[in-house]
Parts: sequence; structure tokens; C-alpha cells
Amino acid sequence: MQKKFGVSALKKVLITGGNGFVGKAITELFQCFGCDVFIASRASGCDIADEKSVEEFGEKIKDCGTIIHCAADLSQKTSIFDVNVKGSWNIFSLATKLKCKNIIYISSVPVIGVPKTLPIAENHAVLPMNIYHLSKYFAESLLELPIFKSINCCTLRISSPIGTGMPSNRIFSVFVNNCIKNENIEICGKGGRVQNYIDVRDIAKAVWAVDKHFEEKNGGRELFLIGNTSISNLDLAKKCIEITNSKSQILFDGIDVDENVRWVLSCEKAKKILGFVPEISLKKSILDFFEQGKKCD
Repeated sequence: MQKKFGVSALKKVLITGGNGFVGKAITELFQCFGCDVFIASRASGCDIADEKSVEEFGEKIKDCGTIIHCAADLSQKTSIFDVNVKGSWNIFSLATKLKCKNIIYISSVPVIGVPKTLPIAENHAVLPMNIYHLSKYFAESLLELPIFKSINCCTLRISSPIGTGMPSNRIFSVFVNNCIKNENIEICGKGGRVQNYIDVRDIAKAVWAVDKHFEEKNGGRELFLIGNTSISNLDLAKKCIEITNSKSQILFDGIDVDENVRWVLSCEKAKKILGFVPEISLKKSILDFFEQGKKCD
């Protein structure tokens, strides 16, 4: 039995989207600590939007203690509702059939809409501004239904995940990739928009901390914000250039309608209850991504 973090080495965990950017990091960490991980994805023969497919997949699993739901459709098309709403319902319902103790749902800080008060905390008002964030918030709300009252349920609202293997069209990856090639970095507006970032490896550690919390006590219903590094687009570009010793120049173009939006989070609840504090600095995230990018260039 593996005592570290209070989790049995034989603990069975189901992770949806376990091959994705965030899900893969979580999968690797749980496997590292000896957990028996099942990945629900199309690659493993499970379409979470298909109730029958989920039921058939669930028949292969016994004594599953925790379901970590990472899978999501980000397309902004109607398929979002099949995956993010119906798919979430199918996975959460599976938890009741498998008699799981815990559900950990990976959501997104921007479900709140435009930040109204800073720092953003768990009690911030919610007003989703697009169908993706609406679908994520709807899935959060599903866990409040009485059918799940016997299961410990936690929603982790994460900010912008960064790290090696992340999609190439995100601001962070675009900036660092341009530094690798010594190409100019173009910023919309004046670069004043403040984003909040967290390395995907720290997200995995946060999920682990939640599971540990549930193992040690009855967690009930919890909502945590994860991500404590906030920086403007302009300062991020400068930092990427400085850290990578790049010859890239910063150019300004057009107007950023979100120029004055600031994503600054309070993560005090996660620190107080879970003992979780992100460990990986923005500098390390940039350097790791830079080194990996150079190998692939």
C-alpha cells in the first residue's frame, strides 16, 4: 500500500479526456503514484456523448473510487452540448452506477463572464458570455442535483493552462514559439489585458490534492479556483523574450476589446482547505516549453 498523500496504490480512477492536454498530465501523475487509471476517450472506445457507449465502458470497471472529468468540446459549435452537457451527465450518472466516492470536474474560471470584482473568488457572480462557458457552468450545476448527494463532488475552475504539449494557437504558445524562431510578437491593442496562467503539472497536483482531501474526510460539495500567476499580454511577451534571450520584437496591432479585463484570482480557499499552492513558476513554464520547442523545430 502506498501511503504518500493517503491514497492506496490500488486505487482505481476513471479520467475522461485522459489523452488531452490537461487530462494527460493528470493521468501521468495518478499513475506515478500507483493508481490504476482508466481513460475514457474515443481512442479507448468510449464516446461520452453516447449513453450506451458510456454504459458499456463502465461495465469494464469495478471498484472505481474517483472519476475525474476533463473531456470537453471547445469548438463553439452545437456539438458542445452533446459533449459538455449530455456527456457530463452520462459520466456523472456512471459515477452513481459504479458507486464512486468522488467526482472531480475540471471547469473554467471564465464561466463567470467578465470579472466584476478583484480578486476573483469562488463567490463571484456567474454570467457566461459564450456557449462553451455556458455548457461548462451547466455541467457544474448538474452536480448539485440530489442524485449525487452521496458522492463527494468538487469543481476545479482553472485559469489558462500552460505547459509543453499545449495547443499551438494559445497566446502563451504563440509568444514562446515566436521567440524560438526570433519572429516578431504581435499584440492586439496595447497589451493591457491581464491573463491568469497555471502550469498543467500544477493542475494535476491540485486534482491530486482534492482526491487526498476526499480520502481523508467527507468533502461534500466544493468549488476551488486554481491559478495564481496573473500577467498582462505585454509583460508576458517581454518576459518570453527576456527568458529565452530571443531577438523577437513586440509589435502592436488593432484594438483589443478586452484591453481592460483583468483575470486576477484569489486561491486562498484551495490553500486553506487543500494545502495547495502552485509550485511551477511562469519562468520555468516558459523555459520548459522553449526547450521542448527547440527540439521539435
